[in-house]
Parts: sequence; C-alpha cells; structure tokens
Amino acid sequence: MNHFIKKIMVGLIFMFGLLTSAYAHENIPADTSSPELQRIKSLEGRWVTTTSMFGKKNEKLYTEYEVTSAGSAVLERIFVGPWNMCG
Repeated sequence: MNHFIKKIMVGLIFMFGLLTSAYAHENIPADTSSPELQRIKSLEGRWVTTTSMFGKKNEKLYTEYEVTSAGSAVLERIFVGPWNMCG
C-alpha cells in the first residue's frame, strides 16, 4: 500500500509541474519595445573587427551582444576573452 501511495504522489507532482509550466508560457507579454531597442537587439551575436588602437597592427577585437531579461535589455561584452571578468 505504501508503494502505491508513493506512485500516486510522484504522478501528482509530475502533473502539477506540467500544468504550471504550460500556464507560464501563456502569460508571456507581447514585445512592445521601442524600434530603437529592436534595432539594438538585432545585433545579437559575436562580432569581430580589426584595430590598430592598442599598438599592434590588425589586432582582432571581439564584441558580443546578448539579449537578456526576457528581451527588455541587451548586454554588451567588449574585449571578450579569459582576461575579461564578465566571461
């Protein structure tokens, strides 16, 4: 009898998880951000350029843009690499 109750409890927890995750996806608000933010969000990804700004000729410079906070913010990382504290 005890084994049967455990199976019922696991099943109920599983069903509760499915129902709450399905409900969470229904309440995602429409994207109402400004055209300017939409344009910045289109930069998402990794960008590479070359520069001579740091005393070396044609040194590669990496920049990454990441859309975060459910699409309401864009994170910019410059000088991407192991020396960067952000990642």
